[in-house]
Amino acid sequence: MKVYNQVKFLLEKNEFEIEKSDFEVLDKGYLWFKFKDLKLSDKVKHYGPFSDDKENLLKFKEKWGNVKTEGKRSYVVIDRKFKDVKSISKFIEKEFKLTKLN
Repeated sequence: MKVYNQVKFLLEKNEFEIEKSDFEVLDKGYLWFKFKDLKLSDKVKHYGPFSDDKENLLKFKEKWGNVKTEGKRSYVVIDRKFKDVKSISKFIEKEFKLTKLN
């Protein structure tokens, strides 16, 4: 269950919308996930500090460069680390030493 929760957290953190998922322990542990979409956009908004937080906003601008604002929040548009289920699946298999069954 611990690995299931960690994998689910990683998927959700990377904005993969899970419609259904579960795990089962028989001779081995089995995890499965059904996703709303198998592919995400190439870019994602990475949010930074609020625009009135001058000290941290300056650090954010130094690190990221082209900073924009949305309401009172700063952000940059960056490349997504995982753009599809296949790429994050490979990472998860390696990171958690899992075997894919199809």
